[in-house]
Amino acid sequence: PSLFLPLGRPPTPRERDFRINRPRNTAQIDVANPAAGDWFIGVRGLSNYAGLSLLASTVIGEPDLIVWPERLGPYIVTEQFLEGDCEVEEGLVVPGERKLLRFTTETRNIGGANLVMGAPLGNPLFEFHDCHGHFHFNEFASYRLLDLEGNVAAGGLKVSFWHEGVMPWALAAPHHARYDCSDQGIQAGWADIYDSGLPGQYIDITDVPPGDYLIEITVNPDRVLPESDFLNNTATVPFSIPGADL
Repeated sequence: PSLFLPLGRPPTPRERDFRINRPRNTAQIDVANPAAGDWFIGVRGLSNYAGLSLLASTVIGEPDLIVWPERLGPYIVTEQFLEGDCEVEEGLVVPGERKLLRFTTETRNIGGANLVMGAPLGNPLFEFHDCHGHFHFNEFASYRLLDLEGNVAAGGLKVSFWHEGVMPWALAAPHHARYDCSDQGIQAGWADIYDSGLPGQYIDITDVPPGDYLIEITVNPDRVLPESDFLNNTATVPFSIPGADL
């Protein structure tokens, strides 16, 4: 499609301030420092089309982290932990047979600037994990299980992450990764993904009765990383713990 974006007047192919042509079914225009006023959007396809959707958003030139709830994919497993296991030593779980609610955490940077965390060595916000053999950013996310009245049923732990950015999710995002273990961060338009099978990617629900609950995930809970908006750092997803006969 072709997109036309004029300021203060309806668009035409010849009269527009911004234009983009793409051979595929998606197109995006980015306007740096847009002027105040009424902006118009025009769309022209190469043939007849239907099901058009438009999204307009304002991006501030700072990082902004959110949890992408569609990625969670929660499920329940039973696992055995021994004294000396990394997760036991780190205080994430107690030894023995535990019933875990596992899920994946996708952290997106929807802001207009990279989240720059830098080199971990010598940075007090990072800690070297002997069991894993690399640095993690301390207490990057907190996980809780809430009942439907908002009471904490399980969790409350804060978990540490190693940030490098795993995939671009925005059309205009750079295609090449910028950060790694030695220079950590999340690019604008990129997401960091912690898979459900990784250490700490769970809430211990061993003593939680069956019922309906909410999984609550908060990134940057202590607000130690700079962001343009801290109010969108939490996501909640409904989840039901089945009874023993189900």
